Amino acid sequence: MGATFEDSKKYNLSKPELIQNAKEAIEISKFETEQIDEENGIIYAKSKLNIWSWSEKIVIRIEKDGNVTIKSECYLSTQIFDWGKNKRNVKTLFEHME
Repeated sequence: MGATFEDSKKYNLSKPELIQNAKEAIEISKFETEQIDEENGIIYAKSKLNIWSWSEKIVIRIEKDGNVTIKSECYLSTQIFDWGKNKRNVKTLFEHME
């Protein structure tokens, strides 16, 4: 299993507002949206290939109660060290959702 990082935060916003905030956060962070399932509150995205990684898969789960969970995982399951990249991805998305 590759390196991964996951964190959650609670917001006092509606699910549609949080989905919109997440879409904007992905764009601002220069990640690429792969799929959006608004009904179930799930957004799939990925980071771009760079010198530090082969990219990361990002999943944002938004609950009706305002709870948002973001998980960033190395694209290659054999990449066991991420040098903090997954944590930075999650932190960056949460910062842009504020």
